[in-house]
Amino acid sequence: MHELGVWFARLDAIPPLRQGWSVNVQELKRRVSGAGFRPLAIRTTDGQEFEVPHPEFILIGKYSIAIRDKQGFINNVDPLHIVSARELSRRNGGA
Repeated sequence: MHELGVWFARLDAIPPLRQGWSVNVQELKRRVSGAGFRPLAIRTTDGQEFEVPHPEFILIGKYSIAIRDKQGFINNVDPLHIVSARELSRRNGGA
């Protein structure tokens, strides 16, 4: 039986990791770390968008991502639900 067929046959099985998952997390880590950080917005499959104006607003874990919003609330995001991470435009000619 095909690998995915075996997984779907067992409800308690752990799904196989997709290559795209680790690439998304690694890409986000790369964009957030280092001296060249640029503010970004993360969009999820349900259409929500989370702004990350500074690296201290995001925590990237092995299986989830925590994003702090401007009001101080923490949003937990499953990396599998991230569909895009776009750079935010710079305001007031800032660096």
